[in-house]
Amino acid sequence: MTRRPASRLCIAVALLCMLAVAFAVRLEWVRHVDDPFDNQYSDMAFYVARARWLVAGTIPEFPRELGMYPPGTHTLYAAEIALIGWSRHTAFLVAHCLWGALVAPCVMLLSLRVVRSLWVAFPVGLLMAVWQPQVVYSGFFSSEQFACGLFAVSAWLLVRHAETGRGAIVTGLVAGTTYLVRPQFLLTVALLGGAWLLAAWRRPALAPRPRWGRTAIAAALMGAFVAGGAIRYASIAERPGLIADEDALQRLFADTDVGKVQSGMGGRHWVFVPPSKMAVGEMREYSFDGYIGDRDKLEQGRRLFLRGRSLEWRAKHLLSNIDLLVERNWLWPESDHVNREPWRRRYSEDFESLLHWLLPLAALGLLSALWRRTPVLLVAAAYVATVVVVAALFWGEMRYRVPYDGFLIILSLEGARLLVSGAWRLVRSVGLLAFHRMTTR
Repeated sequence: MTRRPASRLCIAVALLCMLAVAFAVRLEWVRHVDDPFDNQYSDMAFYVARARWLVAGTIPEFPRELGMYPPGTHTLYAAEIALIGWSRHTAFLVAHCLWGALVAPCVMLLSLRVVRSLWVAFPVGLLMAVWQPQVVYSGFFSSEQFACGLFAVSAWLLVRHAETGRGAIVTGLVAGTTYLVRPQFLLTVALLGGAWLLAAWRRPALAPRPRWGRTAIAAALMGAFVAGGAIRYASIAERPGLIADEDALQRLFADTDVGKVQSGMGGRHWVFVPPSKMAVGEMREYSFDGYIGDRDKLEQGRRLFLRGRSLEWRAKHLLSNIDLLVERNWLWPESDHVNREPWRRRYSEDFESLLHWLLPLAALGLLSALWRRTPVLLVAAAYVATVVVVAALFWGEMRYRVPYDGFLIILSLEGARLLVSGAWRLVRSVGLLAFHRMTTR
């Protein structure tokens, strides 16, 4: 694992092969298994509807609904519709599959910074190319496909920027776009910013030299996206806020055993039932008059259902939220298909079992990140810490973990590297000790 690094040509060829394999797998999935054009219901239908409204320049009957979700996903879909055309299904699916295919080469590049051997990094990237929890989202119009690609690309750009200072502008633009798709990315950046400032202050050995000006450019560009999201939200909601109303609803689900929230006004009716709530049997209902994203009424409901709950109950519920990232529920909306198609159920179960085997290695890799503090390990650790914190505070579900799986794989690789190097040192020490005893008799 410490052999001479592969040449740039070998790495470039490997990256192209990796991208081709990942793309081919996803394209075959949407052609022969699940076409996203056949899965336009629930959240997926609303993403498509908002994208088509944006392209057409129309405003929905109830504009306040546009403030419920972050704008990134439907804006990217709108850009694809405008550039490709909604009716050109094949071309649209090619673009759709490319987002998910970006993960494999990026994970391979990041793995090369954990171990220097292309013979090790290539199989890791290949694993991500066929990673079932990410492949299946090629068949849906959801935020997961964009999040998978953007998280992987932004992670590679952040690592490269930390190491070399290069790509400040593209790093800021990609980071800003990632934030608009998944606002919890702001926490990832905050964690990395804290680590960067600590490294700049303490200047540990082998730490990259801080490049204040270039980093400021990247931060300013991302800050512009954050400000734009806040301005958009304020214009829709007519009140200050960061980006969307969804967080208030998620907080209600995360802190209580409410599993169904519904509201109505002016002939309109909204219902939210997270699939993972049904899986764990938390189905208390909360109903009110008005808009479903009314932050004041959602907070009122949260306090109501927390009344009389002990600190012990709250702590257990918080841990249960985290557990839902890997246990006790199925990926939605893949869960709508696994019971009808046994092979898809087996495909899902096999990869979830593999993930369970990798989690102890990832935990070891996470500890190593705090010790080694290399850019790639700190970035992977920050992403994983983000999904754990967000699950605890804003509700957990397997599908929320999926865009972060690549970082769990990278930390698992670091954990495996530690075990292999430790075992080798142990074998070598035992061998030297035995040899010493034989020669001194």
